[in-house]
Amino acid sequence: MRYLLTILLCTVTFFACKKKDNGFPHQGQWEGTYSGVDNGTWKGDISSEGIFTGTASSSLAPTFSFNVTGTVTDAGAISASFNLLSYSVNFTGQISSNTVSGTWVADSVGIGGIWTGQRK
Repeated sequence: MRYLLTILLCTVTFFACKKKDNGFPHQGQWEGTYSGVDNGTWKGDISSEGIFTGTASSSLAPTFSFNVTGTVTDAGAISASFNLLSYSVNFTGQISSNTVSGTWVADSVGIGGIWTGQRK
């Protein structure tokens, strides 16, 4: 019986002391701005699986909000897009600690710019 209790106590202690998985390093809420030929704001969430979902607003269509979707790698590379009127706007960038920055482009109309943001 004492042997069984010792094994049970060791097992409980092992699992209680096991290092906790903190999840995806970039997980959380983010927000920022983009500028160039068009400008606006964006905000969204990065899930524990590295999926970005959020919204963006544009100075070209100020009464609308656009759904933004994308992916983020463990290394912090981000790729996301949204549709604005008849063209797709594509964002690529890099997360560094609690900030993110990159470029955006709407290939079909030949415009682009930069974007930045931070973790909330």
